[in-house]
Amino acid sequence: MAVCQPLEAAALDALAAPETVAELERLGVLRVDVRGRRRTASLAHPLYVQAVRHRTPSLRTERILRTHIARVRGLGARRQEDALRLAGWELALGTAGDPELLLRAARLACAVHDYPTTERLAAAALAAPGGADHAAMALFLLGHARSELHRPEEGCAAHEAAAAAVVLPAQAQLLCRIAVEHALTLGYTVRRPEEALAVIERAIAATPGLDHAELTAAAAALLNDRGRTGRAVALLADVPVALARTSPVAGTARLDVLGATGRPVQALTELAAGGLDGIGRIGAEGTSILSHRSYLRFSVATVMMAAGRLADAQAEAEGGMADVVLADVPGVHARGALLLGRLHLLGGRDRTALRHFRELAGVARASARPELLRDGLAGASWCRPGWARSPTPAAGSTS
Repeated sequence: MAVCQPLEAAALDALAAPETVAELERLGVLRVDVRGRRRTASLAHPLYVQAVRHRTPSLRTERILRTHIARVRGLGARRQEDALRLAGWELALGTAGDPELLLRAARLACAVHDYPTTERLAAAALAAPGGADHAAMALFLLGHARSELHRPEEGCAAHEAAAAAVVLPAQAQLLCRIAVEHALTLGYTVRRPEEALAVIERAIAATPGLDHAELTAAAAALLNDRGRTGRAVALLADVPVALARTSPVAGTARLDVLGATGRPVQALTELAAGGLDGIGRIGAEGTSILSHRSYLRFSVATVMMAAGRLADAQAEAEGGMADVVLADVPGVHARGALLLGRLHLLGGRDRTALRHFRELAGVARASARPELLRDGLAGASWCRPGWARSPTPAAGSTS
């Protein structure tokens, strides 16, 4: 189980009697998950996995891997997650050679924000025999993973290589996806906005006849971030409002630009057709090329804050931060910490705000982002956790 978890019911029953499994679950050694008619089991704590793997001889580990590879392939590898399991097991054995399987597995890993695994599988797909036929997608995933792993320069280099590997016109849509991600990384993380806008312009010129609304939305977001809000508003006029409800890129751009022009209520109303329930779910299916759906949730919270809805903004931001921490997505962590610091500061909770600004500073130091460190230190300087803020003097007071 430590080598190949989680195991489904049939494999579990072949390993141990039902009463043994029940006893191990009672003792807290195993965790059994039931989803519909499917029952799977895994070791209850990552340290159990590490301890067992460390003590298992390599030849036995290989034998276990080969047995389970044969079992899953024998069952037809029908489930979506089977591709990820097979690719990971074959890679551990050094026998991974199917670039399509590796690429499918890399996409699945990326969808659940497992970026170390995404990088490993995408690189293996690129190196596998026949991998050149899938080079553009493999490099795209490689760039995304490296950007999320705090190596944005490497991510941009992979995106450049991915764009060069695209075969037009067959992969025109992929080129647009690569350009959006490359531009957002260049503009927001590497802080080279003019280069980012040039990437978008080249992609639009290279793909005539396609719908470029998402590229236009990305350009609007970048221009707004640089203070060129008038130009951003003009570009956003060409992006359908309906796209903002399905595309995290367009949704975030619309929230940020309308929020910056003093129209937060309009932004929230447009984005949530019939209410706010749908906003947090945009991009939740793993199809987003943004790092994580929390990025959009933080934009929603920012606009709520501008609209004076501090309680709603805090709830949305805390929900987004919980998603970030659970998925271990450090790239969006900083934005959430900054936002929560500002919200608690506005609510007069200096001590809590200081904790979030310190969290931001820690993320900034870990990722070598001096501009984020400045934000964290500036926020902390506004906090006075040692005493309550001075109350407003009452009318007629001589104090």
